[in-house]
Amino acid sequence: MTISLTKSPTLKVHFSSLIFNYRSVAGNIDKLKEFQRDLKCNLVTNEELIITDDNMVTSEKLELIIEEVLLPNSLKWGEDFIIADEQMLYGYGDQVTPLLNQELVNLQWLNSEITSEGNLVWSRESKLIQLETESYWIELLHQIQRQRGHLLAGRDIKIVKDWGDRIQIHQDGVKHCTLFASKQYLRHYFDENI
Repeated sequence: MTISLTKSPTLKVHFSSLIFNYRSVAGNIDKLKEFQRDLKCNLVTNEELIITDDNMVTSEKLELIIEEVLLPNSLKWGEDFIIADEQMLYGYGDQVTPLLNQELVNLQWLNSEITSEGNLVWSRESKLIQLETESYWIELLHQIQRQRGHLLAGRDIKIVKDWGDRIQIHQDGVKHCTLFASKQYLRHYFDENI
């Protein structure tokens, strides 16, 4: 069983997932590791939310976790955790779901949206989203280039256009071309298992 730590403000819902308010459940990584031992499943966290990330965990197992672990430890449905079921993007005949761009769940502490990238959830009080400025993306690109030992590392990067899910960039030393970078890819580049 693993705990994946990400810098992404958004987390993906896969199959049926338990979603937790990080502050209600863990508060720090050591408590999260303890909590995971009780749950016995893979977790992903951005230190704002925690989500179960295990396609082998059935809805019935999630209900057992709620009854045997969460409720006896005074965690409250809707305040500390919720179950969300992934909504498929494509249905019969490759028809796009009418739920696209709709909310998956709506709670005081949790935002969500069914997007073309998947079913995404994020904390309403997310400090990570506030960090995603133009200078944040540029610094992240520089970090990735340095880590890879890229020839262009350290050269000036300019964001030409923000397309929402990706950014269009130009970098000194690259002639006659514009590069695109997926924000999801950049957010998850430095993810690690703890």
